[in-house]
Amino acid sequence: MDDLIAGSDSIDGAIQLRKELSTLVQRGGFTFRKWCSNSLSVLADLPPNLLGTKSALRFDTKETITTLGISWEPESDAFCFNISNGMQSEPETKRSILSSIAQLFDPLGIISPVTVTAKIIMQSLWRLKLNWDETVPDGIQKKWRQFRTQLPELQNFHYLKQLTVMHRVSRQPKQLAVGDLVIIKDEQLPAVQWPLARVIEIHPGPDGLARVATLRTSTTTVKRAI
Repeated sequence: MDDLIAGSDSIDGAIQLRKELSTLVQRGGFTFRKWCSNSLSVLADLPPNLLGTKSALRFDTKETITTLGISWEPESDAFCFNISNGMQSEPETKRSILSSIAQLFDPLGIISPVTVTAKIIMQSLWRLKLNWDETVPDGIQKKWRQFRTQLPELQNFHYLKQLTVMHRVSRQPKQLAVGDLVIIKDEQLPAVQWPLARVIEIHPGPDGLARVATLRTSTTTVKRAI
């Protein structure tokens, strides 16, 4: 069975989620194993044979859990990356470089500021229309070797899951005023041909908000709902 990554905003919520998931898969005759959490309380009542690591109930090691191509340290609740030795391939051909780039598995886009360099190199290779085992030009070799040399530095960084709290802001839309320049949408015309118009009169509704406006184009005057 595949790995599962899930989370909750609270310990109680995580425990409840764990129990519900376990009950759900048990209906099909399955059992969830290798449980791991950054909270000891979430795993406290589980038997050792269902835990993901020997230290799952002790945060006294730097043991990592590897799932979905990413290593996770429960103690620090941080992600880290292990760079494959296959990245040291020689010589630099289209086949070897693309094979190495394919090993940069980053499903969450955590290291996308780094992997974008590899994708640019890959794009350059496709544009050159090289044969698979043809040695790449010196310029691309230089860029690739520089990227490959710096890539192991990723192993020295930990990537924390930072939660961003977004507050919903209710904002009143800007009300039209006499003199405003607007575009009149016309479903019968392409957008580039929608006419410009000037607001010459506002007709507010019972709530005081503008509901209809009188508009003047270069050829006529019309009333339109806002």
